[in-house]
Amino acid sequence: MPLPDLRTLGDVALGEISVDLRDVILDAQRKQAWYKEYAIQQGIEILPFVGRFSLADTPQDVARNISQILNIDDALRRSIKNWEAFLSALVEKAEGVGILMMHSGIVGSNTHRPLNVGEFRGFAISDPIAPLVFLNWKDAKAARIFTLVHELAHIWIGQSGISDVALNQETTAIHMDSERFCNAVAAEVLVPEQSFRERWNKHANLADNAYDLVRYYRVSSIVIGRRACDLGLVTWDEFRIFYQDEARRWIQQSGKNGGDYYLTARTRLGRRFASAVIASVQQGSLLFRDAGQLLDMNPAKIPNLARELKL
Repeated sequence: MPLPDLRTLGDVALGEISVDLRDVILDAQRKQAWYKEYAIQQGIEILPFVGRFSLADTPQDVARNISQILNIDDALRRSIKNWEAFLSALVEKAEGVGILMMHSGIVGSNTHRPLNVGEFRGFAISDPIAPLVFLNWKDAKAARIFTLVHELAHIWIGQSGISDVALNQETTAIHMDSERFCNAVAAEVLVPEQSFRERWNKHANLADNAYDLVRYYRVSSIVIGRRACDLGLVTWDEFRIFYQDEARRWIQQSGKNGGDYYLTARTRLGRRFASAVIASVQQGSLLFRDAGQLLDMNPAKIPNLARELKL
């Protein structure tokens, strides 16, 4: 199957981005194209939520539908231990409804080509059968859950795009309507306005509110702080100072991405994509050599990855 048009991704011309980001996008599109052909052969039908909404709809309507499709509700939040586990749960739920989820902090398997979080935090490639979301693993873990839902919003409005909006960036500085819209959707999915206002303690400061509310919403304190700022419950200066304090904690936690090779590969590739490639190998319809190229690993390691995935 031919690759999709590589000249642009959403409103961004690929010639305007770095070589590293361009290579990551091209690789994601290559994987997406392979998976789409596989999905069609398996009889997977068009996903009804892709492009179901547009910028003419309200962020609240889109957020409500995302929450319904992914079963994001109070019961889920109560069942989750913390915001790190909530991020993993949302990735699993997105994959469960047919979205390819990929994450990395480097180009392919090249550790000498780290991705620049200042250039992008994630991107979405909309497709009715094989929508794909990629998260930049160089971003602070506390911010990734917001980026994830932001990219899902892109899928729901049927628009591919590269996102570089940081949580400490003022809304007035965001020039693209789609980015502001997807930010509003992500905020409403993760921290619904009505319940947030009901739980906000107007007699407590931002830090105390944030540390209390993370236990309910299962998002990071920085997401709570930004939501409070956007809803006018704290000033931008209050949030900016709070963000700087929390960012110091992120720095202490960064650069600790080591661990089990196969667990990392599963996270990087996404369970849905990796499982499809391995199933094709096991069925004899894909050579180990070609599977290794799709999985960015030595073909000899594929059986070990299959055991990690319990395939």
